[in-house]
Amino acid sequence: MLNTALERRGQVSLPQGTPPVTETTPDRGTSIREAARWLTTAFAAVGTVLVAGLQLGSLGGLGTEEPWRLPLALGAVFVALLGTGWMIVRAAHVLITPDLTWTDIFVNHEIPAIRRRGSAQPLLSAGRSHLSYDALLQLLKEASSTEAVPFEGTAAIRRRLESARARAAHTPTDTEAQEHVAALEHAVTLCLTRANAWQSQQLYRALIRTLLRTGVLTAACLVVYAWAANPPPEKSPQVKQPVPVEIHLRATADKLPGTELGKQCHRRTITGVAVGGRLDEPVVAVPATEDCAAARFTVTPELGVAVPVKKP
Repeated sequence: MLNTALERRGQVSLPQGTPPVTETTPDRGTSIREAARWLTTAFAAVGTVLVAGLQLGSLGGLGTEEPWRLPLALGAVFVALLGTGWMIVRAAHVLITPDLTWTDIFVNHEIPAIRRRGSAQPLLSAGRSHLSYDALLQLLKEASSTEAVPFEGTAAIRRRLESARARAAHTPTDTEAQEHVAALEHAVTLCLTRANAWQSQQLYRALIRTLLRTGVLTAACLVVYAWAANPPPEKSPQVKQPVPVEIHLRATADKLPGTELGKQCHRRTITGVAVGGRLDEPVVAVPATEDCAAARFTVTPELGVAVPVKKP
């Protein structure tokens, strides 16, 4: 299987009749993948709650004075949903990525490391093994440095295993040869276990980085949506020409003297003309009546409210 896969990829030519090397090992990186599954579920749940609380129906009430608010709010929602979906895809990638095999390590790590060493400057590559040009290969070398069979590369262990198996096959009663084969096979199994743990760790770290970036982006989009979908209340228009108004006074008599209306003119409705300010707090001119003196004052909320008799 190893020979066929490598020859099919056109990366290397191997001798025929080579005994196969164990390609898979039991479960590895299970805790990391379980954490990734939990993160995916939690992120999806939080995203669902946030999106459900956006109240998209309120977008239809956006005013026409600032037409850019509607596309901005919709764009923020779209980016937030896109970020949530991307996060779920990245987490699913961690969950479904297959285990590394001996072929994967050889083709995807050792051969590129050999090429990088060959293309390196002479001073840089002098005395350095090709294992130093790949993080996974360097990790396997350091982790097995104290074991009976240290890691010298997938091809090196493979050749040693082929030779040991051939010797054991010719001398089946040689206990030392059988033990040597078992030690090499154990070394291969350990390498695969460590390699897959390394791969799961790399995938999980990438997932965490994606989670942080996507979380910040999603939070920023929600803030933008909340700001765009909730414009400030429209200010009352300025009074640019006289507007007849009815003034509904609600202030008590002790607060009216400042308006020069007189203490008898309280808690009643009088007519006047708005001549300045804003319609919500206009400056009005009130003619003299039987109970109220002529006056010019600002209708504040404490005094009462001025209602236009006709639309200004």
